[in-house]
Amino acid sequence: MEKPPFIVRTCGFIDGPLRKPQNPHVHSTPGTKQGDYMVVLVTRGKGRYVNNRVDRPILAGEIGLFNPEDPGVLMSDRDDPYCHYYCRFTGTYARQMADEILHRQGHPVFRAPHRERLTEFFHNMGFVSNLRYRYDLPDKLGFREALLTQILVTLDREEEPGQSKNILTAESIADLLSEHMGDPTNIGEFATGLSVSRNTLMRKTREFFGMTVLQLHEELKMEWARQLLSLEMLNISETAHRLGYKDPLYFSRIFKKHYRVSPSEWKKLYKTGEAPDQINRETSCPITQPQEGVMDGLF
Repeated sequence: MEKPPFIVRTCGFIDGPLRKPQNPHVHSTPGTKQGDYMVVLVTRGKGRYVNNRVDRPILAGEIGLFNPEDPGVLMSDRDDPYCHYYCRFTGTYARQMADEILHRQGHPVFRAPHRERLTEFFHNMGFVSNLRYRYDLPDKLGFREALLTQILVTLDREEEPGQSKNILTAESIADLLSEHMGDPTNIGEFATGLSVSRNTLMRKTREFFGMTVLQLHEELKMEWARQLLSLEMLNISETAHRLGYKDPLYFSRIFKKHYRVSPSEWKKLYKTGEAPDQINRETSCPITQPQEGVMDGLF
């Protein structure tokens, strides 16, 4: 008998925060196994996905779609462990659809389209995961297969209804960079998160903001630094660390370039209500030394 075009092997939900007290080890798992494909939807927290070609974070609101040729490893972040739905699957047409999605996305990790709809499909799949559909009907489509079909069809859609594919806005760029306040400036990673090319992201950032991606990311960090420095509980070193600067002295140089006062001076002025709250745009351009951890080839 011919096998069905969609077959769900297993599915479920990994709750990082609930696992952590019971298991001190960080959750990690193969991207997939046994020659199957795997699709995951991260709902909270973060982790990292690594295979022979890719090494990048996987964040809340992102999809991971892993093929058996290079399954890689999915690892939870130790401090902010992910929660994610997963479904391991096979089937002739399911595999073909997965390959087409991966080819179009150009990356195994990408932002989830129609996130609420996908969450509902994964959630409903979990409700039937212990029922007997698959075991009673090993050679026919069951309810989980119907849900897998809906997941893949949703991922296969190139655009939201009424919207063009990959339209960038100033808000979407600023929002994504704001999500990476504690990370180095990595244009390739940011472009992947926005489903556009590096060149498109750099061109649109300059068009919207009149500055480079590195300049914009730095400016957003300095605006957030001002908020963090206003908190008594955080000192300058802790503030620098939260913004991804390993060297507090280098962070202080960047901050003074933007506000014309050092972080320590700013904290004193804040207490008296005299701290500057506007970035000095006349000098807000990258200094010669690159930010520590910034990837090569940014420009």
